[in-house]
Amino acid sequence: MQMVLPARPRRVCVITSNRSDWSKLRPVVVKLLQDPLVEVHVVAVGSHVLQEFGRTVTEVRNYFPRLIEVSTTIAGDTVSAMVDSVGFGIIKISAALQQIKPDCCVIHGDRFEAFSAAIAANLLNVAVAHIEGGELSGTVDGYLRHAVTKLSHIHLACSADAAHRIRAMGERSDYIHTTGCPSYERLIAMESAAWDQHDMRERFPMLSKDEGFILALMHPCVTDEKRTVDDYDCLLQALFTLKKRTVYLYPNVDPGNKRMIQVLHKYQKACKDWQNWLEVVTHVAPEQFALLMRDANVMVGNSSAGIRETCVFGTPTLNIGWRQMGRLQPKNVTTFEEPETQAVIEWIMKNMESRFPPSYEFGNGESSVLIAETISKVDLAECKTKKFSEFQYLVPQPPLPKVRTSPVKSTTRMLRVLGVITARGGSKAIPGKNIIDLGGKPLIHYTVEAALSSELLDRCILSTDCPNIARVAREDGCEVPFIRPAELAQDASSHMDCIRHAINMMAEQENYEADYVMILQPTSPFRTGKDIDNAIGMIIESSCDAVVSVTKSSASLTKTFYVDEDSGEMNPYALSVPAQEYIRRQDTPSVYAENGAIFVQRVSSILNPCWARCGSLFSEDTKAYIMPNDRSLDIDEPYDLELARLLIAHRREQANVEILETPTTALKLKP
Repeated sequence: MQMVLPARPRRVCVITSNRSDWSKLRPVVVKLLQDPLVEVHVVAVGSHVLQEFGRTVTEVRNYFPRLIEVSTTIAGDTVSAMVDSVGFGIIKISAALQQIKPDCCVIHGDRFEAFSAAIAANLLNVAVAHIEGGELSGTVDGYLRHAVTKLSHIHLACSADAAHRIRAMGERSDYIHTTGCPSYERLIAMESAAWDQHDMRERFPMLSKDEGFILALMHPCVTDEKRTVDDYDCLLQALFTLKKRTVYLYPNVDPGNKRMIQVLHKYQKACKDWQNWLEVVTHVAPEQFALLMRDANVMVGNSSAGIRETCVFGTPTLNIGWRQMGRLQPKNVTTFEEPETQAVIEWIMKNMESRFPPSYEFGNGESSVLIAETISKVDLAECKTKKFSEFQYLVPQPPLPKVRTSPVKSTTRMLRVLGVITARGGSKAIPGKNIIDLGGKPLIHYTVEAALSSELLDRCILSTDCPNIARVAREDGCEVPFIRPAELAQDASSHMDCIRHAINMMAEQENYEADYVMILQPTSPFRTGKDIDNAIGMIIESSCDAVVSVTKSSASLTKTFYVDEDSGEMNPYALSVPAQEYIRRQDTPSVYAENGAIFVQRVSSILNPCWARCGSLFSEDTKAYIMPNDRSLDIDEPYDLELARLLIAHRREQANVEILETPTTALKLKP
């Protein structure tokens, strides 16, 4: 994708609708404000401007005093009022955009206000950048999210699975960026924040970080209001039975919220001492909410914060009902789709003193930088020319979520990439090839060394049927968790069957599930750890299905022939010009050949082929990682081995020459 710098400051309008999405948009706005080539405008809509939800627009104004405040919500607690709000929002947001005249409009998530903004921006020919597209969620929110994706031009996904799903919707991969969620910067910063740092004692005088409390937050499910009230009643009955110290946040502005509040008031009237243990608030500042999630013993309800954010702190979380159906769920989250009061009570009591290892499923603390840089530099004229990108096969369901146990330094580190070195013992052309001597070391040593030097491989294992190969690889530091069965080590055995076997064995033996698998063949001794990391970065950043390493071939297709070895007859392999015309070598198109060094593919495609070519490394969604010839030697025949030995000897000789030629400090001897 071409990045271009604007001739004038790029005018970017950020539209925020509530406290939650402002917590994610705020770090992006801060980064954009630091760019002298970007002119930032902020429009606050939705519940931001409603008094009953705390007029959180004042918090936005603290960071951006010049914001435009737009009322877009039609009064009423029905789905028809929400429909009216969508139409009214289009009118009011359109007026604001015509006043600002932005080049790009930034929106977030799955709210109906974002849907209104996306429609208005498209009809005004304004590019739309969408944060958090491609995710799954229950009820109408999921439909709106995908609709906003199709109305957007720049996609800023929070996970590789979400990016893959956006591609499946026909969006162009060069405008899909896996950035992570910008709210994680705030969450990670809050991990070590002091309880008094953000006025927590003044805001919540009955709480103390050293005393246990429950955090409860539940929103309406607009597609089934009766079920929402039933689930909500179940939760309140559990809380009012336990009477443990609880912070309860009001539901959002969606239809059904007033009925939920009425149910709460019914319980309050029936319980005379509720004020001794229950604190009800309409809203809290993002930093305060993060501290509540961090220090709560448990969180209960159906907020997306429980799914996406509590994992950073390892807080046990109970997700109630269907509102978050389909979302990736870290291991700290338990879901009761059809809750019962006693089950909720038992879960709370069981988990009040438990904790999970922190995990970082959706971010790494650097997302706002990536998002701001993309928005400021992307070619807006080109991205607005939307083309449907044909996806060649259906997208398999994503694998179960994995738990990360430590912070990450880059987006790619949020994912598990399993390196699999495949080395069977029955080589015919060069007996014992995989452990044959190359420069004083077994051939497989060079591949193990490169894999262990990679910064992005999560683990590297060996798949072999040969005990000798296993012993040598283990001595070099490679994991050998199993021995490959003999039926998968024959001359006619499928390489992909070996990889599927390795994936399944890791899942069965260690409950280990990778997002991607990289196949590393020992016959490519000159591939480096940097090559491995570059290929991993390519597949994740482009959200493609597979990456294969190639090198430029000295042969041109226009000068390549089929030859009958018996008769000597030759026929062109590919003929692009009349046969009588001679083409100079310099004028022939470059041709690249697979070099066997690196194959990396999405695990979900390997295990769940949905069409004839899925599960193969070569499809319409495979990209090439280009390597130079001097790192592309593939040892297949004795000649290749001799050439590799010469290259090793030459490199060592060159290294020795460089050492000898390094200047040294002369010693001055006394006469």
